[in-house]
Amino acid sequence: MEFTTKLLNPKRVHIAPVGFEIDRVVIPVIRMNADRLYLLIDKDENDKGAYCVNEIKRQLKEKSTGLDVIDIKTDFKNLKLYDTLKAYREILQEEKENHIFINVSTGSKIHSIAGMMISMIFKEEHISVLPYYVQPEKYELEPEMGEQLTSGFKNIQILPEYRIEKPSDSLIKVLAIISKNMIYDSEGGSKGLNKKIVIEILEREKITLVEEKVKNEVPAKYRALERRYIDPLLKWKYIEIEKRNRKSLIHITQEGKDALHFLYNS
Repeated sequence: MEFTTKLLNPKRVHIAPVGFEIDRVVIPVIRMNADRLYLLIDKDENDKGAYCVNEIKRQLKEKSTGLDVIDIKTDFKNLKLYDTLKAYREILQEEKENHIFINVSTGSKIHSIAGMMISMIFKEEHISVLPYYVQPEKYELEPEMGEQLTSGFKNIQILPEYRIEKPSDSLIKVLAIISKNMIYDSEGGSKGLNKKIVIEILEREKITLVEEKVKNEVPAKYRALERRYIDPLLKWKYIEIEKRNRKSLIHITQEGKDALHFLYNS
């Protein structure tokens, strides 16, 4: 194995969405000696939370040395769970050789849910990722302009480590191939793909279904397709099967589209 400087000297990387809080972002970054900080901020520079973003950067520049701060601009006004999960996943993949800490006490409820989910989903990827919650000293029920929702600091609580099963990369790849070749009608409805077409598509993509020569190759391919991909995709509820006459048509579900959105590198 070729050892790199990055592997030998992992960085402490923090991820923090910024809403209307400053101390809950700044204090743990300083106390936990972060090397790099990803700030998830609103892409609208005129957003009311822009003051907090600027103040966080000002305080970090004043109180830290050598901290690398990176802005990740997203749409806070139309915030969606799977968009947020995708943003977190991209950071985790970029920083997978480092120690990653996710602040789940800042930002919106969607940010908190996504932070917990992504830390559990990628446990099996051997990525060092820990979510933490910052308990403040004071809450402001109706903060004025430029005032934090919370202030001060009591403690940092590292949250329990659990794992959520994630579909294999090969399964997601096949789902993406099916999605790419799906045909839709003029109203956006899926026409579906039959298994014969899926087998042909996979063969064009150099995905082998039958490793060894068999006497009856065609039925063997159908069995392999169902065992390796169709049945698992059905179990994950990423596809559904429509029985039409003698044909079985494959359709991608909304769950499948959501999974592709944040798990697949398009």
